[in-house]
Amino acid sequence: MISALQFAYGLSFAILGAGIATTLVGRARERSRAGARLEALEESRGWRRVVLAVLVVAAVLRVLTPSAWMPLPVDLALLATAGGLVLLRPGFHDAVACERGVRSGWDVIAFGDFEEWRLVGEHLRYRWQGEWRAAPLAPEKQDPVRRALESAAPDRESRFL
Repeated sequence: MISALQFAYGLSFAILGAGIATTLVGRARERSRAGARLEALEESRGWRRVVLAVLVVAAVLRVLTPSAWMPLPVDLALLATAGGLVLLRPGFHDAVACERGVRSGWDVIAFGDFEEWRLVGEHLRYRWQGEWRAAPLAPEKQDPVRRALESAAPDRESRFL
């Protein structure tokens, strides 16, 4: 019979595994729907370092204080899986410009789905679901993106600032 602690460990692995699988599917969806990344603003990297530092401290403490509850490799594997999820998942405020679309947080949006768009300064600005958003895009990378936008959503360019 399995103990409550073993069940908790198994459930933790299942949840973290599902999180990593969902994240990897999301990244594959980004590549297939929006194309290769051109430029990204990933705002959430700072707190990720803090979370990873906490996980490393937890791993060190676990190594230094052995417990009879669960074998050390299981604990370290759980901490490593949690760290992998923290590193892989997108931040909610990330903005990524790609060849055929953008990623805003977890949302992957093809150029053809924009309600309106404009290239202004160093950004691709677009309206999606009634909200204006922006993705960084250097001026030297804007020509192929403009051609892709004019092909996918030619009548939706907004000239108003």
